[in-house]
Amino acid sequence: MPSVCSQVVEDAEKPFDIWWQDWSCLGTRIAKLSATQQANHFPKDFNFTPPTFVLPEAFGNFRTHMEGADARGLKPTFIVKPVGSCQGKGIFLCRDWRKVDPKASMVAQRYLHKPLLIEGLKFDLRIYVLVVSVGKAVCVLPPSALY
Repeated sequence: MPSVCSQVVEDAEKPFDIWWQDWSCLGTRIAKLSATQQANHFPKDFNFTPPTFVLPEAFGNFRTHMEGADARGLKPTFIVKPVGSCQGKGIFLCRDWRKVDPKASMVAQRYLHKPLLIEGLKFDLRIYVLVVSVGKAVCVLPPSALY
């Protein structure tokens, strides 16, 4: 059995585990899916995650991204969060990759200057799901899953 998410494609004619498509699924094509294949709808509509880098592994990519923005006359702000911390400890905003320790375990994500707010406040949306099966992609969302 192939590993979960080993091959994600937008063309169902190629071998795949997950088939991203942005149009209605034809029943005949869905009927041909194997037990390990899934079809997902609207991938481009849910691609709103800002550039994110897990450091130190992706420090080179982080530096390249920031230098590329500088070359275009942009100065993006990144929010840098240390791994294993909580309650905002150690979080800082950064516009220069040189201010980030290249050996530290952190997550750097482009800061959203106009985030979605609820009644003027930033928020987290957390959904807790119990994965019952990956072969048929069965998940259970208990009533208490939304906090």
